[in-house]
This record gives sequence, C-alpha cells and structure tokens, in this order.
Amino acid sequence: MKAEYDFSKAERGKFYDAEADFHFPVYLEPDVDEYMSKLAEEKKY
Repeated sequence: MKAEYDFSKAERGKFYDAEADFHFPVYLEPDVDEYMSKLAEEKKY
C-alpha cells in the first residue's frame, strides 16, 4: 500500500448508476425476493 494516493484527477460518481437494480446479499427464494422487493417499494426503501 502506498503512503499517499493522488486523487486530483479522480471523477466523483463515475460508476454510479441510479437505475441499477439492488440485490440482497442473501439468497432468497424468488417468491420471497419478489415479496420483499414489493414491500420495500411500497414503503419507498
């Protein structure tokens, strides 16, 4: 690891995508995943 890094030419948000789908880091059955996603959408999470 370097002592210092130069971020002067960095671009904030270069890989950010507001339309990207979020998937839970746990594996759920498809029907449970659909239910949880629908519930989160209704609650605006």
